Amino acid sequence: MIFGNKVLLRPPCDGDVAFLYALRNNFDLQFALLSRPKANSMVKVTAWIEKRLSEENTLFFLLADKESNEACGFIQLANIDLVSRSGSLGICMGTDYIGAGYAEEALDLFESYVKNTFNIRKVTLEVLSDNRRAIAFYLKSGYDEVGVWKQHVFQLGKFQDVTLMEKFL
Repeated sequence: MIFGNKVLLRPPCDGDVAFLYALRNNFDLQFALLSRPKANSMVKVTAWIEKRLSEENTLFFLLADKESNEACGFIQLANIDLVSRSGSLGICMGTDYIGAGYAEEALDLFESYVKNTFNIRKVTLEVLSDNRRAIAFYLKSGYDEVGVWKQHVFQLGKFQDVTLMEKFL
């Protein structure tokens, strides 16, 4: 586990399945995460958690409030390349925790962890170009915009641009 002032990065437990079930079934949130949302059962969400945890090239942590241990989101580094020392970031917060400082602290802790434990030097991410709040968050966190894939994903009846960002740790 990784402890911050207000957030805790820990493995998910059985008590977190209902929270993750709600996230995975929030279609607006899933579209914002560049996912193709589908209805998820508790069984499917449990299988998704197990898959994330078993993938050799992925690090996955549940984010929890340090005081209550209540789940508030998750963070992951996928497509980890230990030769190039890079990976793809994903972070998702429950709606009650957006703007409360949890994501900022979690990202700082996670970046330090992947740098100091796995020698990761570069983190990349993809975000919908019209998700200005997320882009502002990443810019504030030291990420640089490095490109845009024009009309890259088809969602909600239209093609949308995807902004590419990166940060050297």
